[in-house]
Amino acid sequence: AKPFARFLDRIVTKIPDYFIAVTQELREALIKRGAPADRITFIACGAKTGMFDKSDAAPLRARHDIGQRPVVMYTGINSPFQRIDHLLRAFSLALQEEPTALLMVVSPLKNDPDLAANRTLAESLGIGRSVRWVEGQTLAELPDYLAMATVAAMSRPEVPGHPIKLLNYMAAAKPIVCFKGAAKGVSHMHDAYVVPDHDWQELGRGILVLLRDPVLAARLG
Repeated sequence: AKPFARFLDRIVTKIPDYFIAVTQELREALIKRGAPADRITFIACGAKTGMFDKSDAAPLRARHDIGQRPVVMYTGINSPFQRIDHLLRAFSLALQEEPTALLMVVSPLKNDPDLAANRTLAESLGIGRSVRWVEGQTLAELPDYLAMATVAAMSRPEVPGHPIKLLNYMAAAKPIVCFKGAAKGVSHMHDAYVVPDHDWQELGRGILVLLRDPVLAARLG
């Protein structure tokens, strides 16, 4: 598969008349693969920030019977490349110090095929009762789900493009904990808590720091 993928990478740089790269990283990758630099424009992704202006966490907190528990929120699919395993292990560390915390994994898929494996891992880590799995979240519900978040988390280490969920977290003004590979346009302790790639222990520490320091969390958000 890898030789075939490399062949496709070479072909895709020859066919188009023009390219739009959503990150500088992707622009440089296209140039490295032979695309002419003068036919590539970098245009960053955007988010409809107005979606988040009237968000309301109260109905969803009532629906999920959460009360005022602190919520660590992840919105996205459960696919292995998202490394929810890192997130679950990180949360297990934070939960030892903040036992009332709740992790919500909110997927837009109605029958997320990878949820079962992640649920099994959560149970094996002994945190099953502190994790809520949501399937079939609609785009219209996204602002209200993010409004519930005390901390918004991303656990995918390598992101060649711009993570849309990162923009959504930012538009919702939430404190973000993420790996360096996903920190496109944000920097550590300026507008996010950024940790080394694949270091789930540090991811857990970042979650715990923001759960315990509401002033810092508000500033980063």
